[in-house]
Amino acid sequence: IGHDAADGAPITALSYAGLNITTDDGIDILRRLIEHRRTPSIDGAPVLFIDTLADVCVGMKLVSPDDMIAPLQALRRISSETRAMIVFVHHANKLGAYLGATTISGKCDLLIGVNPKSPTVMEFKIRVK
Repeated sequence: IGHDAADGAPITALSYAGLNITTDDGIDILRRLIEHRRTPSIDGAPVLFIDTLADVCVGMKLVSPDDMIAPLQALRRISSETRAMIVFVHHANKLGAYLGATTISGKCDLLIGVNPKSPTVMEFKIRVK
C-alpha cells in the first residue's frame, strides 16, 4: 500500500494476527500461509518476512537458548519443506550487537545489521555463515 503496488501484486500481508510459532498449530498455520501463496504464475520460491521474532515466539525468552531452539528449528524445517526464504526482523541490543541467545544468530544463514547513518543513508553489515 505504501508503495502503490498494483492490485494484482503477489503480496500477502498478515499483521497482528497473534501467530505463535512455538506451538504445533502456529507452525501449521505458517506452513499453510506459505503454501496458499504458491501459484503457478509466481516463479521461484516465496519470501516470508516476520517482524519481529519476539512477536511470533509468544511466551519464550529470546535470551534463553533452550527457549529458542525449537522455534528456530521449526522455521528451518518450514523453509526446507516449502522452499521459502524466511527473513525475520530481530532488533539489536543497546550496544548494537545481536540481541538474545546466541542460538538465534547461530541458526541463521545470513545476518544483516542495518544502521541509519543519516535520514537518507543506511549502513548494512553482512555476516554470512
